[in-house]
Amino acid sequence: MTQIESFKLPPSFNAYITDPISTLNPTSSINIFVGSNNSGKSRFLRMLSIQTRYEILIKEVSLTSIRSKISNILTEIRMLLSNQGLKEANEINEEFINKLIELPEFLNLNSDVFEPWRSAFKRWESLPAITKYVDKQGASLNSNRLEKFKEMLHYKSIEALQILDEIPIYSENIAPPKRVYIPVLRGLRPIDENLTDLYCIKTNHHYFSAVESGCNPPGSKLVCV
Repeated sequence: MTQIESFKLPPSFNAYITDPISTLNPTSSINIFVGSNNSGKSRFLRMLSIQTRYEILIKEVSLTSIRSKISNILTEIRMLLSNQGLKEANEINEEFINKLIELPEFLNLNSDVFEPWRSAFKRWESLPAITKYVDKQGASLNSNRLEKFKEMLHYKSIEALQILDEIPIYSENIAPPKRVYIPVLRGLRPIDENLTDLYCIKTNHHYFSAVESGCNPPGSKLVCV
């Protein structure tokens, strides 16, 4: 089971807190929030529960280590390109490699943020796919001395793909994690003459309104007594 270690918080969170923060970490299977009354605990959890895009780190994967390894491989490919006197090989050039070196710092539960890197290395792994070479003087080349470049690129791409395989692939097709937020206010009492449980009614309206349209299974709605 994947254990989320850290959440990246969107800038909107900082509108309600004194000390701006960018991540919620470290997190565990059970997390307890402690704070004085009216300090923003419920508001923070409510904002977290309604997010549609979750950027995370997970305990099972050291993204820092993976980013470092992939960055090193890309640097080696850039040096290899330069050492062979090449300006570009297909789309492989210094500008493109520099863009790839800027690797994501978080995973996304809605998509595979490393898909552009997987795609690039899969193309580079296939030797016949590399058909166009241009040296630093702008001339097209087709020489045996370029075989070393193709061979090294092939093996470096395989190495990179094996490293990227350590990262789980998330997508919109994967069911999102179940989110249930039920606030509990100690000591809340009905305040009208009919003893209406306004808290229960509001909770159903805000968090279980989908029951009315048949989206949630029976029993998901709170029973107000």
